[in-house]
Amino acid sequence: MIPKVKYYGPRIPSTYAVNMTAAASGSNGITVADDDDIDFGTGDFFLHWEGSLPDWTPSAQERLIRKYNGSTAGFVLNTNTNGTLIFFLAAGAGLLSYSSTVANGLQDGSIAKVTVCVVRSSASTGGSVTFYLNGTQLGSPVSIAAAASITASGYRDWE
Repeated sequence: MIPKVKYYGPRIPSTYAVNMTAAASGSNGITVADDDDIDFGTGDFFLHWEGSLPDWTPSAQERLIRKYNGSTAGFVLNTNTNGTLIFFLAAGAGLLSYSSTVANGLQDGSIAKVTVCVVRSSASTGGSVTFYLNGTQLGSPVSIAAAASITASGYRDWE
């Protein structure tokens, strides 16, 4: 199965699908050029990843989606070493992490559909991260503490 990345940005609902194939061992993955349509800024958004997990070790952290400039802006979605999904969101000089409250239950060779819904916080109101696997909510929503939102528009390429 070819992975696809879909999301809704802060301006208007839109779909941006990227068909990808496996990268060579030791490479940095597949890179898609940056574009304003995939910059979320400080607004609410969701990510959707579909793909197969061949040669996947559930106890290893695997990157699914990354748009992060390496220091102050962006996000990352990974599988976590404890079997949960983990989402990282820019927080000034680093990333804050939010993990699903239930393990994903995926196995080597699985085909998966992962959706992450992000409701951004503000200086006075908290937000949340909700994980879905194959159309089913994966545990409870995870709280984002009230704080001024940092942009999720990393200037590095989308991987």
